[in-house]
Amino acid sequence: MESAKLLSAIIETAIDGIITIDDKGLIESINPSALKIFGYEEQDLIGKNISVLMPEPDKSRHDGYLHRYQNTGEKK
Repeated sequence: MESAKLLSAIIETAIDGIITIDDKGLIESINPSALKIFGYEEQDLIGKNISVLMPEPDKSRHDGYLHRYQNTGEKK
């Protein structure tokens, strides 16, 4: 099995929720376990900001966290 197909199979069958985002915090992919955890359909989340899945105060602060990390490399 080629590595891309293997990785995809692992992500799709993982028990843990796995979500990938782009550099702006927009959801690029979400596996079935994450969909079950959050109670959404894939089409409801792809392209949305990851902060839609967060409670306050992180929801309001998340874009700032990303911006600071991109500018400084500082993780928080």
